Amino acid sequence: MNLRRALTSLLFTAALAGAGWTSACGGGAGAQPDLPKSVAPGWTLASYERAAAPAGVPKENAPECWKAAYSGLGQVTMWLCGYANETGAFDAGQRTETAPQRVKFQMGRRLVVVEYKDARHTDLEALIRTVQKRLKD
Repeated sequence: MNLRRALTSLLFTAALAGAGWTSACGGGAGAQPDLPKSVAPGWTLASYERAAAPAGVPKENAPECWKAAYSGLGQVTMWLCGYANETGAFDAGQRTETAPQRVKFQMGRRLVVVEYKDARHTDLEALIRTVQKRLKD
């Protein structure tokens, strides 16, 4: 099993186990999620703004998305897209295109797409797990 496939499987499993497919998110799905400004061991939120859905995400059901950029231990761009219901987020997640250095997971009415570059997998996992915990609250 190659390293990329192993990381994707690990992150997908963590998303399912840590969040559950039916967990609720605080606030409306289109509201701006409360993301951490920094995450150990060295991630810093560089920018955070409303944005269009990333390439490869179906445009049906008009998701409302936010785009965050983290830097410090590599480069990470994270889209958090809110849907009217969990079914819409689930469907979008199933139909979202896969790509190298890209991870996706669903939490309640949100689909989260993470693209990364020059990041160690353990550092990336720490960032994703922290964001998942924040979205569960």
